[in-house]
Amino acid sequence: MRKGQVTAFIILGILIVAVVGAAFYFRNQLIRSSFQSDRERAAIVPDQIRPVKLYIDHCLETVSNDAVDLVGFQGGYVELPEDNLPSSTTNPFSNKLKLSKGSSASVAYWSYQAANGIRVNNIPEQENIEGSISGYITVNLNDCLNDLNSFEDQGYNITRNGIGNVDVRMLDNDVEVIVEQPIIVRYKDIDFTINKHYTDVQKPLGRFYDLAKQLADNEENAYFLEEKTIDMLVVYDELPYSDTDFSCSPRIWSKSQVEKDLKDILQDNIIALRVRDSSYQLADDANGYFEIEGLDGRYQDASIRFRYSKDWPTQLEIEPSDGELLKGQNLNQDTGNDLEGFLTSLFCINDYHFVYDIKYPVLVTFSNEDYIFQYATQVVIDNNQPRENLLGEEEIIKTGEICSIRNGGEITIDTVTERPDGSLIPLDNVDVSYKCITTTCNIGLSDRAGKIQAEFPGCVNGVAIGKKDGYGTGKTVFSSTQDIETSLLLKPAYTKKLDVRLIDRNTGQERQPFGSEQIVFEFTSQDYSTSVVWPDNKEIKLMPGSYSVSSYVIGSSTWDIKIASRKVEHCVEVPNGFLGIFGSKKEECRPVDVPGTTLDSAIKGGANFHVDIRHAELAFSNNVILYTMVENVPGTYDGLAQVYENIETNSQNPRFRYPRFE
Repeated sequence: MRKGQVTAFIILGILIVAVVGAAFYFRNQLIRSSFQSDRERAAIVPDQIRPVKLYIDHCLETVSNDAVDLVGFQGGYVELPEDNLPSSTTNPFSNKLKLSKGSSASVAYWSYQAANGIRVNNIPEQENIEGSISGYITVNLNDCLNDLNSFEDQGYNITRNGIGNVDVRMLDNDVEVIVEQPIIVRYKDIDFTINKHYTDVQKPLGRFYDLAKQLADNEENAYFLEEKTIDMLVVYDELPYSDTDFSCSPRIWSKSQVEKDLKDILQDNIIALRVRDSSYQLADDANGYFEIEGLDGRYQDASIRFRYSKDWPTQLEIEPSDGELLKGQNLNQDTGNDLEGFLTSLFCINDYHFVYDIKYPVLVTFSNEDYIFQYATQVVIDNNQPRENLLGEEEIIKTGEICSIRNGGEITIDTVTERPDGSLIPLDNVDVSYKCITTTCNIGLSDRAGKIQAEFPGCVNGVAIGKKDGYGTGKTVFSSTQDIETSLLLKPAYTKKLDVRLIDRNTGQERQPFGSEQIVFEFTSQDYSTSVVWPDNKEIKLMPGSYSVSSYVIGSSTWDIKIASRKVEHCVEVPNGFLGIFGSKKEECRPVDVPGTTLDSAIKGGANFHVDIRHAELAFSNNVILYTMVENVPGTYDGLAQVYENIETNSQNPRFRYPRFE
C-alpha cells in the first residue's frame, strides 16, 4: 500500500514537471507567434511611406544590434557596474577585467574576491540584461532617427513623439525588440502614423547567456579552474612546490622568476581548456585532461574558449620566503659525528614545501559565426587549496567596518621622493593605504602637489603605506585618532644590468662564472631587500641605502660523499590567512623519509659583507658588477667545512672587491 502511494506521488511529480515545461514552451511559442504577426501587420504601409518605414526599421535594427553586441562583449552589461573598491597598486583587481593597456575595453567579473576577502557574485539577471538593452535603445535610437529630416527635401513631413515603452525579450537564438514611438508621416495627400516598431536581432544571446551561467555555476561548485591550477603547481618543475632532493647545493629560486614562469604556464595551459560536446572535437585522447564536462547538450555549434594573459593583474604570494628568495629547507641529522652531521645538514639534503596564494583572471568566451558572449572570472588559490573563505561571518563584517567608518582625525600626508643630491621633492599619484591591526584600508592617490588629505579610520599606531611603480614602499606609523600632518618617503628604485665576477681566493685572479656554477646574492636593508640568482637573473633592482649582503657560489662536485638513509620531521611556518592578510601563522610538520644518496654539488665560495649604496651611484650608472670569492671544490669533509667558514671572512681578504657601478 505504501509502495503504491510512493509510486503514485512520483508519477504525479513527473506529470507536474512535464505540464509546467509544456506550459512554458507553448507560452513562449504564443509570445513569439504574437510578435511575428504584430510585426507583419506593422510592415503594411502605403508604398509612398515605405522609404521612411525602411529607414526607421534600419535605425532600430542597427541600434538593437549594437546593444546586443555590447551586452555580449561586456558580460551582460551595457553599463559596467561601478566598483566600490577600484583597482590600485595595492589591489590590482576591480569588479571588471581590463583587456589591454591603453584601452577602455573591459569585461565584468561574474565572480571575484574583493579586497576584504569576500567572494562576490556579479552575474546579471536576464530581466536586468533586457532592461539595459531597452535603456540603450531609448538613449541612442533618436540620434539615428534625427536623419529623418533628410526626407523633407523629398516632400515628406515627419513628426516624432517621444519614445515610450521599449520591450525586449531574450530568446535562445534571437532578441525581439518592440518600441512604442508614434511617428506621423505626411506625404502629398497621405497622412500615416506608425505607432510601434519591431526588429528581431538574430543572435543567440539568450542561449549563450544560459550556457555561460551553467558553466559559471559549475566553476563555483567544482572549482575546475582552481584544480587545474594546482595541477600546474605540482607538475611543472619550474614551480617549486613540495619535494625532497639530495643535492648538496641549496635549492634556491627567484620569486620574480617563479612568477614569470607561472604566468607563462597559465597562459599556455588555460587556452588549451575545452568544453566537451561544444564545437571542439577531441583530436587526441591524450588531450582529454583539458576537457571540461559539457552541461546540457546545447553547445554543439558554440566555440567555448578560456583565456589568460600574463599582462593581466596577477597576485602571487609564496611562503616560506626570504624577500625575493625562495629556499629549500635543510634537514638536520644526528649522526653522532659532529662534523659529518654539520656538513650533511648544511649541504646535502634539501626539503621544500611552499604554500601558494594566487589570484588571476580568466576570460570565458562563447562564440559562433555571428556572435560573441563573454565574462570574466577570478581564480583563487588559498594556501594551496581551491578558494574558500575561511573567515567567519562576524570577522568579515568587522573587517569591513574598520575601513568604512572614518571616525579618526583629518590626516594630511605629503608624499615625497629623494633627488640624487639628497633633497626631497613632491611625488604625485602615490597609492596611499592605512593598515590598522590586520586590516588594510585604501585611502586614495596623492595629488599633483604630492599631498593627500582625508579622514582616516580611527586607529592607534596604524601604518600608512605609500606605493608607486618605480619606487620603494614608503611607511610611517601614527595614530589617526586626531588631526595630524606627516610625510611618506618613497625612495626611487633603479633597475641595473647585472654582471657577476668571481675572484679566486688563493690567487686573486678575476674571472667570469663557469656554466656549471650558480651564484646567489642577497641584499637586505632596513626597508628593502632583494635577491638575484646568476645566471637566471640578468638585472637587479636597488634603492639607495645601507645593505647587508650575503653571497655564495655553488658548483659541481668532483667526488662522492655517501649519505646514510634516515627519518626526520620537517616543520615550516605557513600563513593562516589568504595572501597573509590576516597576519597569523601556523606550523605544519610532516615526516620525511630521507634515503641514502651521493653528493653531486657543493658550495665552493661566497662572502658576507656590508655596503652603502649612494643615490648618485644608482642615478648616474647603467650597470653594476657584483663580486664574490671562489675556491676549488673541496675533496674532503674538512675542506668543505673550511669553505663555509671562509665565507664569513672573505670580505676581509685584500683581494675582495665591493660592487662597482658603471
